[in-house]
Amino acid sequence: MRKMETKEKAEAESEAPVPDNDNCTSMEDLDKLECELNAKRLEFEADADVSELEATADQLEQVMENMETLLLDVEQLRD
Repeated sequence: MRKMETKEKAEAESEAPVPDNDNCTSMEDLDKLECELNAKRLEFEADADVSELEATADQLEQVMENMETLLLDVEQLRD
């Protein structure tokens, strides 16, 4: 029963609007996104069947690392 509820919750969240990450223009914004990602990851750790969600979280983490690199490059160029 719990697994079904978790699946329904995951489906509902997957249909939820995606946050506008185009406004991520500073390290502070990136830190906020990382905190949100970690919170979402913790929500799904209790479910044993989260391989797809973990893969998505890993992809998001890689995107965030790339964004951090780009933001650092921009900061260096500004100096």
